Amino acid sequence: MAWSSKRPSRVYGGECALALSLLLTVSVLCWPMRSVSACPGPCSCGNGQVRCHGAGLRAIPHGIPQHATVLDMQDNYLTGQTFPQGSAQLRHAMLHTLILENNHFRVLPSNVFQTVNGRALLVLNLQNNWITQIAGGVFANFASLRRLHLGSNKIQGIAPMAFHGLRSLTHLQLDQNLMTTIPNGLFS
Repeated sequence: MAWSSKRPSRVYGGECALALSLLLTVSVLCWPMRSVSACPGPCSCGNGQVRCHGAGLRAIPHGIPQHATVLDMQDNYLTGQTFPQGSAQLRHAMLHTLILENNHFRVLPSNVFQTVNGRALLVLNLQNNWITQIAGGVFANFASLRRLHLGSNKIQGIAPMAFHGLRSLTHLQLDQNLMTTIPNGLFS
């Protein structure tokens, strides 16, 4: 085999280097977009937790990751009327803890939590709101719920069957409310 004095074409090598450089640039540019889009703007996210604590929100922000296990909406302006507006995205979320403490809930209508995936939810915190009434069946789809925090509200009335379906409940906090009696059939 004879030795050739022709040098190999550098165009091919240049094209590879350009393609590799372009691929790395696109990867680097797209990486932050993926991590930003996985967490709603006013919130912070990490380790399966979405913390929207004190963000001045009136509804659940769009973009809650489905893999989130904790959603902290404490110290916002959620109500029984505004919560369902953004909660449809929680239908497929695997939340085990939902913190709604210190918001503006006054009445819990029976449909307020119907869009929340209740199969995985273990803890629901509604402390320090202005809840005065709890409708029957409001927690019906939370069969796995173990802890329900309703303390430090203004609860005067709880409808019969309000806690219907809470088969796994081990802790119910109702301290610092205005109730004088507990109705029959509360857990029926």
